Amino acid sequence: MTGTFSSPWSPTRKGFPALLLILLLAAGGCSVKPDYQEARALDTPEAYEAFLDKHPDDKEYSPKARKHLESLSFEEARKKDTFGGYTQFLKEYPYGKYTSRAQQAAEDIRARELGIHLYRTQPPDFYDWVSSRRLPYRIRVRSSSPDPDGTRHLEGKWYSELVRRGLFVPMDPQKTYRMSPDLTLYLRETVVILCTNALALVEAEVRVKGNTVQTYRVAADHIEQYLLYEIFKDQDLYDPLLRAPQEAVRTVEERFEQWRKKLPLEGSLALEFEITQQASEEDQAMIREFVDFLGELPLYEGFNAYPRGRPSTRVTSRRIYLGVNQETQSPQASMQWRSAGASVDWSDWNTRWILEDRDYCFKKMTLDLLDLLTAPAGR
Repeated sequence: MTGTFSSPWSPTRKGFPALLLILLLAAGGCSVKPDYQEARALDTPEAYEAFLDKHPDDKEYSPKARKHLESLSFEEARKKDTFGGYTQFLKEYPYGKYTSRAQQAAEDIRARELGIHLYRTQPPDFYDWVSSRRLPYRIRVRSSSPDPDGTRHLEGKWYSELVRRGLFVPMDPQKTYRMSPDLTLYLRETVVILCTNALALVEAEVRVKGNTVQTYRVAADHIEQYLLYEIFKDQDLYDPLLRAPQEAVRTVEERFEQWRKKLPLEGSLALEFEITQQASEEDQAMIREFVDFLGELPLYEGFNAYPRGRPSTRVTSRRIYLGVNQETQSPQASMQWRSAGASVDWSDWNTRWILEDRDYCFKKMTLDLLDLLTAPAGR
C-alpha cells in the first residue's frame, strides 16, 4: 500500500495555523528588545513614542519606555520653561513622577505674570523680620467688599490676627477714634487658580495719610503671616512718611533752644505720672524716659516727679498729671485742678513711635507742656 507522507509543517495538518501564529509571535517578540535598544540609543521622545506604538503592551520593555519618555518630556518642558509647556506636560502626565514639580513651576510662572507673591514655605528670613521686632504703626483694616456681612467678617478676622501676633498697634474696626491710623490696610480676599490647585489670595492696598503707598497680592495657605511679612520688609517705604517733616523738626529745635535759655522757671512743679499694670512695656518705657528727660532740664526751680497715688509732701505752685490713654495708646497730660480742656493730647502719636524718635518727640512734648503751664489763666 503506497502511503503519502504528511509533514508536520504541511498546510494539510490541522495544527499548522496555530503553530504558524506561535512562530510569528515568537518572531515578533524577538524584535522587541532590539527595538527598545534602538530607542534607548536615540533617547528622544519620538523614538520612545515609536517604540510604544509598535509594542504598547510588552510587559518588560513598555513600562521602561514610558518611564524614559516621561523623564524626557519633563526635561523638554523645563528647557522651554513656559506656562504652556508645563501645562501640556501635565495633560499627558497628570499623576506622574514629575507632576508636582511641573505644577509648581507652572504656578510660579503664572504668579509672576499676574504680579502675585506666591508662598509655599516661610522665607529663610521670615523670623528675622517678623519675630525679632515690632513696627510702631497704628494700623486699621478696611475691607474692599461691598457686602456688609463680608466686610465685618473680614475686618474682624484681620483685627484678631493683628492682636494675636502683636506686631503692630491694631485699631478696632468697630470703634471710633480721635486720631487717624498710621497705616490703613484695604483688603480683598479671593481664591486664585494658578495652575490646577485653588489658593487663597489677598489683595491689599496700604495708604498713609490718604495716599496709596504700596499694593500687595499674596497667595498662600496662610496669607495673613505672609502679607504682614511683606509690610514689615517695606518699612523703609513708610518710615519717611510717618516721621516728622524736617521743617517741623527745625522749628521744634529752635523753639526748644529758646526755652532752654529761660529755664528753670520760677516756682516748683510736681509731676504725677501713672504706669498701670495693663500698660505695655513700650508705654512704661516711654513714661519713665520722658520723666527722666524733664528732670534733667529742669523745667522749674523745684521739680518733683512721683508715681500716681504717692503724693509729694513738698509745696508746689504747679502740678501736672502724665499718663497713657489706653484706648489711643498715646501719652496725654493735664493740669488736674484746671477745667476740662486744660490738657495736652498727643493722640496722633503712638507710644512706640515716640520711642523710635525720642529726640524730636520729647522736645515737642516738653514745649507743649510749657505752653500749657505758662498759658494765661482762663485760657
